[in-house]
Amino acid sequence: MSSTTQTIPKEPRLRPRFVIDEKGRKTDAVFTYEEYKEIQRIFEDFFDLTTAESRLDDEGVSLEELQKKLEADGVL
Repeated sequence: MSSTTQTIPKEPRLRPRFVIDEKGRKTDAVFTYEEYKEIQRIFEDFFDLTTAESRLDDEGVSLEELQKKLEADGVL
């Protein structure tokens, strides 16, 4: 496997607004849609990385083997 250079994403700029109850406690956070999408992207990236890491010891499959399997399954 070839090594690739990964860039570290910049820290997201989140500016939540908080919903406060009658006792002054924060009960909810409100984000803009853009902030929500950024949070979602971060969680998806984290999930992808943890999934990839959990599969590091999995045995690989050659491209030829994969093509044969996909052809046999009628996908190709």
